[in-house]
Amino acid sequence: MLPHCPYCHTVYRYRDLTVLKGKTHMCYHCHKTFAVRRSFRVVPVVIACVLLIAVNLIVFWTSQDINKNTFLVLIMADAAVILLSLLTAPLFTRLVKLYRS
Repeated sequence: MLPHCPYCHTVYRYRDLTVLKGKTHMCYHCHKTFAVRRSFRVVPVVIACVLLIAVNLIVFWTSQDINKNTFLVLIMADAAVILLSLLTAPLFTRLVKLYRS
């Protein structure tokens, strides 16, 4: 689910999320300022790495001999999963209202 403006609920596309720099931004639709929270962007990467470590350990533990082709397939699968998790990380950006006192 793509994040949306906390005021007018305008949906921000993936491309818009990747170019958001800094901590505060102005909505391109309603022109109100909101905060950008990136604290959960690490979640898919950490989950993918933990799962890959578990799968790799199971493969190494259960197989009697690992040949070069098996090892290369594991490396390519690991790289693909990590790349996919890095590409989904911007979707975990949250846009929050700024409250002024």
